[in-house]
Amino acid sequence: MESKSISTHGANLHYLEEGQGKTVLFLHGLSASSYMWRSVISQISAKARCIAVDFIGMGESDKPKLDYDTSDQIYFLEAFIDALALSDITLVMYGWASIIGFAYAQKHPEKIAGLVFADPYVRMKKNLQDVPMVFQEISALSKNDPEILRKKYIDENNHLVEKIIRASRMNKLPQEAMDYYSKIYNTKESREIFIRTMLDNPYVNPKSTAIPIIESYAEWLKKTPIRKLMMYVKPGFVGDTDTLNWANKNFSEFTAVNVGAGISFFPELSPEPFAKALLEWL
Repeated sequence: MESKSISTHGANLHYLEEGQGKTVLFLHGLSASSYMWRSVISQISAKARCIAVDFIGMGESDKPKLDYDTSDQIYFLEAFIDALALSDITLVMYGWASIIGFAYAQKHPEKIAGLVFADPYVRMKKNLQDVPMVFQEISALSKNDPEILRKKYIDENNHLVEKIIRASRMNKLPQEAMDYYSKIYNTKESREIFIRTMLDNPYVNPKSTAIPIIESYAEWLKKTPIRKLMMYVKPGFVGDTDTLNWANKNFSEFTAVNVGAGISFFPELSPEPFAKALLEWL
């Protein structure tokens, strides 16, 4: 797998590339990078041109001074796709990245061949009981003590890696992967970007810049004829049974595939069923 970078808006975006054929662009979740897709790509690249980008400010991409809200990420993703002259793209999105990917697809449907999503933000959940408890807890913590996240996750590298990354992956990551994530979060700058992005999560911050974006593309997703594949696990996280039922009811050209049991980051923890389902759908 080749590690590359390309300059966009004066900053370098890092990405991995392997294979030839139809373009499959992988977008990583929060607290991750293109690295999370390594095992999926190794199984897909025999039949497709696989590209996995590090979002601006994350992984091995540059970290310029930005707000790091959703609009910034969409802006740089647009530039990345234009710089590589990508078209007829199958977007594969995990978690938070689906906000950016769906927004891009709504704006540039002519470039999209298919939408593949896992643990997705397909709409805003209105009932607080449907929102993952961890988001409710972070929201409450940040309201009671605005500096608590800085104290815990920015000043202390080990706390972020152990409490967020290890826990979100259910303690199943091999040491090699933990070492990699420790490396990409070994500066206060990288951890600051993580926290700023987390605090713009629509289920953490009621004034999140992502909320109107989600509300807009949720309506578009109901109407677009673009092919869609949702991969899910049970019980899941954001992409739970409620999300699945809503997508089944509202989407056309829609396929859903159960790829096992789990909660979050299952493309990284269980890449084989994810890659198999993706290959069959492509």
